[in-house]
Amino acid sequence: MDKEEQNREIISQLKIRNYLKAIASNFTFNENYSEILPYLYLGGDEAASNPELLKKLGINYILNCASCDVPLNSSFYQENGLNMNFLSFPADDNMCYDMTQHISEACQFIDDCRKSNGKILIHCVMGINRSGFITAAYIMTQRNWGVIETVEFIRSKRSLVLTNERFLTQLIKYAYVNGLFSYSNNQVTSN
Repeated sequence: MDKEEQNREIISQLKIRNYLKAIASNFTFNENYSEILPYLYLGGDEAASNPELLKKLGINYILNCASCDVPLNSSFYQENGLNMNFLSFPADDNMCYDMTQHISEACQFIDDCRKSNGKILIHCVMGINRSGFITAAYIMTQRNWGVIETVEFIRSKRSLVLTNERFLTQLIKYAYVNGLFSYSNNQVTSN
């Protein structure tokens, strides 16, 4: 099996698992956010624009992966009495956008949150693709996990995530480049 066939197989496995899990969950989200790790929440603009929720969760870091669609900025949080560490970038949720350009800066920001014992909300509009991609890239890097293991872990916490096939392909390439998985007898294994 060549590299392209392997990529298609991984994407096919993840898409099937995603749709079955989403159907079983009826696509419901708890207030448009999910706790992925004790310090990392994944969500959409509804959670990001709810100061009371952010206070309740103890969020003090915000990573806006869709500033082109969700115009929240540090001023919004200051005006609502929240002292936030804030990072944003204007990613598009489409088949042409290169999300990998944001991995390094985003992972550093998330890790700064972890090291300071903070809590972060990583969001886009719906908390599915752009923020899902960054969350997956961070977990892959931090835990040295492969793509399937990472995506399944995130989906165990948030059922509908990473439906953009191009973003999945980018995660696979990121894993190749960073030695995060290998093929053995046509089976995907994490390192």
